[in-house]
Amino acid sequence: MNRTGHQTAAAMRAHWWYRGRAVAVENLARRAHVPHDVGTVLDYGCGTGHMGPVLARFGPLYGVDSSADALEAGHYESYEAVTRIPIDGNVSLLGGPHSLIACLDVLEHVDDDVGLLADLAALLQPNGHVVLSAPMWPDLLSDEEAGSGHVRRYSKESLRDLFVSARLQPVATTGYIVSLLPLARAHRRRIIAGRATFAEEMTTPPRLANEALALWASAEGLLCRYFTLPTGLSEIAVLQLTD
Repeated sequence: MNRTGHQTAAAMRAHWWYRGRAVAVENLARRAHVPHDVGTVLDYGCGTGHMGPVLARFGPLYGVDSSADALEAGHYESYEAVTRIPIDGNVSLLGGPHSLIACLDVLEHVDDDVGLLADLAALLQPNGHVVLSAPMWPDLLSDEEAGSGHVRRYSKESLRDLFVSARLQPVATTGYIVSLLPLARAHRRRIIAGRATFAEEMTTPPRLANEALALWASAEGLLCRYFTLPTGLSEIAVLQLTD
């Protein structure tokens, strides 16, 4: 098993950012009245399975990912099945229709983000939902981040254009990492200036700091059930097909 796979699995289970995002995704889905147990759920880009316990609450859960390392190192107790698909693979082979499709921090990795999102939308059952998250602020895209596989970051306008092009409309949206955005932006500027590394963000902080940040991020996530938070370091959205 590749050491990177182990590190990724451990980071996604423990890291404060992933823990807070899971809370935000669940609460935003509840605000959007995503129903439970009306069909299957697809986690597209499931990584090491860290979102499984949340997504499985909405129905029988299936996962796909392009990373052999992640799939080998992951934990998939919440999934009915997990398969590997190339990042440019044929999405139409993923079955369906699904009641909910999660596409969390995936679109920034693919060249044709419009095509992928439209293909996923075509797998929805009537009145189904897509929940996605995406990194914001194009000015924060560093060479190191681009070298790690990120093709882009989004602005509010480019993300809305993406939804329109994929024939999807937002039901509920929120920023994520809102209150810590000034600190996050300052850190990203340090990366761009070469005074910090993008890889450091995958490193789980010391325990007390990590737990404090997880509580802070989770508190933001809980607020997503009731409020639309201003744009943060990321945007989370629940979408449905346009009429």
